[in-house]
Amino acid sequence: MAYMHVPPFSITDEIIGLISEISLKVGEIDAEEGIERNLTLRKVNRLKSVKSSLAIEGNTLSLDLVSDVIDGKNVLGPKREILEVKNASKAYDYALIADPFDIGDLLTAHGIMMRDLIPDAGRFREGNVGVFEGMRLIHMGVPPGLVSQKVDELMGWAKRSTTHMLVKSCVFHYELEFIHPFSDGNGRMGRLWHHILLSGWNPVFAVLPIETFVERHQKEYYDALRTSNEKGDSTGFVVFMLNLIVEALDDLSQSIGTIGKDGLSETERKVYEIISQGKLKTSAEIASMAAISVRTFTRAVSSLVSKGLVRREGSPRSGRWVISR
Repeated sequence: MAYMHVPPFSITDEIIGLISEISLKVGEIDAEEGIERNLTLRKVNRLKSVKSSLAIEGNTLSLDLVSDVIDGKNVLGPKREILEVKNASKAYDYALIADPFDIGDLLTAHGIMMRDLIPDAGRFREGNVGVFEGMRLIHMGVPPGLVSQKVDELMGWAKRSTTHMLVKSCVFHYELEFIHPFSDGNGRMGRLWHHILLSGWNPVFAVLPIETFVERHQKEYYDALRTSNEKGDSTGFVVFMLNLIVEALDDLSQSIGTIGKDGLSETERKVYEIISQGKLKTSAEIASMAAISVRTFTRAVSSLVSKGLVRREGSPRSGRWVISR
């Protein structure tokens, strides 16, 4: 059996819990008939994906202007930013037919994404490249002579590994950023390939604009990348991205009407029912009982508080969550 390079990461109890939680949410959304064929939802969320992935890289065009550019309307704005939108839209179209485990398709997608923006669009870089924070170098990509080999190893692992796709896609995203195979466009390609991998696993992800939630948590996104770089292990980045996926799925549930008649999502209803039992005190205990992450519990209980259904009784340290009377 040929040697297979395995990127460094660990499957923790938290990750297992997040996989279970995401799988449940995907199943609930997938039960909505024709979700993957909802053309309006697909168009709106594709716009959000393009706009957010480019905004992370400094593109200033609003969602309305991005929509106008994609619709072929004349838009007043920086020519480079308009071209970035046109290219990204075509790259996401290409994602529908791309083989996520083919280096040729990766290069083709980069060529589409960066056409007329850089001279080596569609090719691996031939020089050194680094990521800077101001004047400080925070990450140096692998030497140019190793780029092709490292991408080939990553593709080989992604194709043959039995790791759950939810984890595999996050690890791939991180490792592509770590390798930094292109002179420019690495961030948007990492997010695009994450999208392609997950969409191939389940069609729900074809209409899930994860990039929008990366933009909302941009600082934490870069912090997670940096922390994983420092540790030489992508586990922290995987946890961060899985939590973002949970948040994105909750938002998608609301947009397609999977919220129940009582106005609560399945997660909110579960948390409410556990709190109503009056036995558990800590957030960690309730989250464990509900089989969700503490971060997901925090979002759910905050929503329940805003709806006037639960409140905190006692001090932040020794108090507990109770049903509002």
